[in-house]
Amino acid sequence: MNRLCRSAFLVLSLAGLLSGVGVPAWAKVKLDVIPLFGTTVPPMGCLPLAVRLQNEGPSAQATLIVDASSGYGAARRHLFPVSLPAGSQKEILTFPFLQNGSSAVTIQLIGVRPALETVFPVTSQDNARVVVGIGDEIGGLEFIRTLNATPPTTPGKSGWVPPSYGTPEWFWSYCRPEHIPDRAAAFTGVSVLVLGSGAERLTSSQWQAIRTWVMMGGILFAPGGSGAVYLRHVALADLLPVQNLHTMTWSDWKGLRFSPQTQLPAEATYITAGDEVADAKVLATASSQSPLVLAAFRPYGAGGVVFTAFNLWDKPFRGWQGMPELWRRDVSRFIQHLVSSDWSQNLSSLSTYSQQSQAATYYATTTGPPGGPPTTPPSASRPIPIKLPGAGSLTFTLLVYFAMVVPFSYLCLKRYRKLDWHWLTGPMLA
Repeated sequence: MNRLCRSAFLVLSLAGLLSGVGVPAWAKVKLDVIPLFGTTVPPMGCLPLAVRLQNEGPSAQATLIVDASSGYGAARRHLFPVSLPAGSQKEILTFPFLQNGSSAVTIQLIGVRPALETVFPVTSQDNARVVVGIGDEIGGLEFIRTLNATPPTTPGKSGWVPPSYGTPEWFWSYCRPEHIPDRAAAFTGVSVLVLGSGAERLTSSQWQAIRTWVMMGGILFAPGGSGAVYLRHVALADLLPVQNLHTMTWSDWKGLRFSPQTQLPAEATYITAGDEVADAKVLATASSQSPLVLAAFRPYGAGGVVFTAFNLWDKPFRGWQGMPELWRRDVSRFIQHLVSSDWSQNLSSLSTYSQQSQAATYYATTTGPPGGPPTTPPSASRPIPIKLPGAGSLTFTLLVYFAMVVPFSYLCLKRYRKLDWHWLTGPMLA
């Protein structure tokens, strides 16, 4: 009898210890979501999100799920396997595509307890035109607000007027070069990219993604000036509408007088001068007598590159009242169509949707060609099943646990006069 009791006790203790293997440990993980290009894009455009994870608890293996739902019953899920060592901090770039009717992106982290979930509000708007400033500059694009006939306000509040259909509504944001994605698909929701000081830190893969995006219909605004080091980058130099660049001081801005009411800048500043290339279109020269190019456009694929000799981020052009008119004449008129409208044709091969609200699931990896769809690892052939245990299973498990810890363990240890071992058997059974 003693041997049988001892064997049963050891077997149950080992079973309780092994049953805890694979169960996620309680972890202190913080999850933050940072939009790279704002929260509004056209339908079928990509909304890049940086998900930052900080693990202040034990090491854990988790899965990040990014779900871009739609008001029409379609959903697109991206799954990221994440290893979270104790004390680690990680940032994961996700690229959900917003469909018609999308109003939120749900982000979940499973594999840790408690599982984390956040609902990030977004907007999919047909007439949205998104402008992103790349560089270290924060501020300087506020003049874009004046391009909107009706300033965007919050729906549901007093005085809100929805924008008329077909009228472009402009949105702008700023992004540092280190956070710029290296795949063209991430820019499908953007209409205009504006380069600024610091853009010279862009990597070759980031430049390649931008060039591909321009070919699909994007407009790249490359201003000159004394700090325009990025104009010398080999990936951009052969796209510019000017060549043989050199810096000089200039103060005659008569070529920028769009109307008799236009108030010209009164100060001199450094500009980047150059000779126009064969297929470039000159938009403004210093004067009728001077061939100095102040603004020019060069097509590239379905998009193009706009060049200005001056830097719109610096004085006297920062805050200049003529910037909205310059933008209308030299930038917005070259936006022939949205990149997302063409990119949506590529999405049809990635998944199918039905009236039964089927969801397309993708396992995102860091491999694959820039701009292409994420590849699927062989081990990720189907979604990870997630199902909460029922109330009956939880009740039965707790009853078995308390029976093993209190009466069974106590009786066995008392029989062998080893009650001081209870501090070891209790945690093992737990």
